[in-house]
Amino acid sequence: MERETPRSPTEAERAVVEFLLPPEILRSQAIQSQIHAMSVQSNCTCGCGSFTIVNGLDADSLLTSAIEAWDAARGISMGFISAGGSLAVEITYFAGESEGIPEDFSSFERA
Repeated sequence: MERETPRSPTEAERAVVEFLLPPEILRSQAIQSQIHAMSVQSNCTCGCGSFTIVNGLDADSLLTSAIEAWDAARGISMGFISAGGSLAVEITYFAGESEGIPEDFSSFERA
């Protein structure tokens, strides 16, 4: 699969990144600046919505404090992973077909 050109994140991609960061980190002006400046690439063709952050966020510092989230009833999990030195958001569907980035996170539990 040919990688797409880095691009600005969609509103949904930005919302996932913000949802997966603990509130105390998300309040940081430095993190807000990094989120505003980040670029992403889609990294999956199955329709799950997973993507890689190619610049803008420091993967090493965020992986130690990031939140994993899941919706057991819908069979979906979301979390940050390390992807070749970059930070990626992995969205996994365990039940049913991939539906892309969920529109509503209210049913997700976070750890």
